[in-house]
Amino acid sequence: MTRRRPRILADENIPGLGALAEVAEVRRIPGRAIDAASLADAEALLVRSVTRVDAALVEGSQLRFVGSATIGIDHVDRAALEASGIAFAHAPGSSARAVAEYVVSALLALAHHCPGARPGGRVGVVGVGHVGRRLTQTLQALGYRCVAIDPFVADPPAPARTLDAVLGELDVLTLHVPLVGDGPHPTHHLLDAARLAQLDSGAVLINTSRGAVVCNHALRSRLEAGPSLTAVLDVFECEPGIDRRLARLCALATPHIAGYSLDAKLRGSARVQAALRRHFGLPGNAVRLPVGAPPAVPRFALEASAEPWRGWARATAIACPLAADHMALLHALGGDDPAGGFDRLRRDYPVRREFPAHQVELTGGSNPTLAAGLRALGFALG
Repeated sequence: MTRRRPRILADENIPGLGALAEVAEVRRIPGRAIDAASLADAEALLVRSVTRVDAALVEGSQLRFVGSATIGIDHVDRAALEASGIAFAHAPGSSARAVAEYVVSALLALAHHCPGARPGGRVGVVGVGHVGRRLTQTLQALGYRCVAIDPFVADPPAPARTLDAVLGELDVLTLHVPLVGDGPHPTHHLLDAARLAQLDSGAVLINTSRGAVVCNHALRSRLEAGPSLTAVLDVFECEPGIDRRLARLCALATPHIAGYSLDAKLRGSARVQAALRRHFGLPGNAVRLPVGAPPAVPRFALEASAEPWRGWARATAIACPLAADHMALLHALGGDDPAGGFDRLRRDYPVRREFPAHQVELTGGSNPTLAAGLRALGFALG
């Protein structure tokens, strides 16, 4: 007896669906185009963070399963899924390394003109879940002094403090929290005008969590008042129609791609596909690399005589080229369709491999501190 192939609608930005298409009917469209009409006869839906999955989307549908190939799930109304009897799965931790690498790369890119971004700087990590914990451990290995800000974590990887107690003492504040609108610890506009004003002159603010964790209007006002704060934003309020003036005021602004390494995308895709296969009783579990993916170990060389942090900055800039991402976003925002340009950058994002997929050769001698930091970052040495 031939097994019936379930009908699946998927965000076109989810990679590695080739093997799934052998046992199911898979249709792929842009994530922002997914609506109730597009679901048609779909029995399963695979999304990323740009698709709002709520009652309006799923009620009356034939959906039996929803999977989000993401860490965060604030775009999914779990209660609406439960009310409709729809199973749900996501991919916690899948992009943690990619996001942590983005933050470290941003800090080292800024270190040339922001002394507080160099090793030894005091970093406040807000939210020490999958991303924040990995980031804290990596930064500490490089010599940063970290404090953990998370009321829900009993065993933080760094000394625990409250946000308001340390705002004025930090060189760097980096945000890794879900978007929560109410309850005892809401994160919507966690960084409002009052808290932004408390950040020390010369501090660096990094947001790779959700755009509305920072009040974008208040941040723009702070940045317009003078160059006393350095901002790195990968997420914005009202994506894709973001505040173009704010983006241009940032030292680095990127189109929500911190977690967009190929490795992270494939991990997230594999997690939700495995759950989908279990739900429908489908055979197999393979997730294939896209055609044309780069080799597993891109190689490059560094001079061993480099000052350690400068060598780390060079290595991370090669593996995670944020300056190019920044320029691409500013170019897109200057066009006739800035919102469309934002989404096209995400759809067509160049393949980025995580640090362990790169091999670094130190030339011209030895440098134990440089080598130790490269290993802490995850690079292979050879």
